[in-house]
Amino acid sequence: RAQTQVMLTALISGRAKRGDLSSAERWLHLAKDASVRPNSFTFSALISAAGRGGDLGLAELWFERQRRAGVPPTIVTFTALIKAAGEAGQAARAEAWFREMV
Repeated sequence: RAQTQVMLTALISGRAKRGDLSSAERWLHLAKDASVRPNSFTFSALISAAGRGGDLGLAELWFERQRRAGVPPTIVTFTALIKAAGEAGQAARAEAWFREMV
């Protein structure tokens, strides 16, 4: 089970890093259908991809989905959110995410 989670997280992360967010989302749904629970690395990759695309709203939506899934955020998660806010030119949101992190 752990190997499957690592493999699917790598696939999702790889797709997200290439900017292929729709493919990453499809793999996430396939993982869920296979009862593989996403972890903080999975969500951080999706948040980062949304941020690189300049879509802070989508990045924050993925963070909310992470919370609802009961997956605790890590420093990597918050860094992705702060970067997403910066990419979107939202300094106040970046500061808010930083404050939540600390």
